[in-house]
Amino acid sequence: YGHGLVRLSDFPFDKDNINDNDYSLSTYEYELYDDCGGTDCLTEKGFSVAIHEITTDFQVHVYNTHMDAGSQNDDINAKADQFDQLADFINAYSNGAAIILGGDFNAKWAEKSTAQEYQIIWENFLAATNIKLACQGLITGDDAIENCASEFKTDTDQILYRDSDPEYQLQLQ
Repeated sequence: YGHGLVRLSDFPFDKDNINDNDYSLSTYEYELYDDCGGTDCLTEKGFSVAIHEITTDFQVHVYNTHMDAGSQNDDINAKADQFDQLADFINAYSNGAAIILGGDFNAKWAEKSTAQEYQIIWENFLAATNIKLACQGLITGDDAIENCASEFKTDTDQILYRDSDPEYQLQLQ
């Protein structure tokens, strides 16, 4: 059915040199997740990343993802594997880079039946990649994800970021 990940930008990236599924990340890459759960395997789940040139000396790696839906054990396990796969890619190919990551994570860490599992998955991902949820950047004081406002905890769509260069700062607005 297709992954549904679309990329539009005012900042250039080289889609003509797309290099799918080989983990090369020259300028643009799309990766399918290795794992899925239940009936959600009928659609392609994965992530895309492109290196966007903001200025001649500053680039941002912009990620977009759509993860497994559902809240059964198979779905939760598949999502944990998808978070791990995404973290591995980020750590291998965006090490030290500024990152913006957005998408449909289907991992609400405030749902009653799955809150603990998803919060652990999120915390492990954030620790592994040194990326912050946008809601963490809006908190004064302790920026633990449990202190994010409830609308962030109950949303499947999230935005995350990581700075890399003190000369250029990503700012939430």
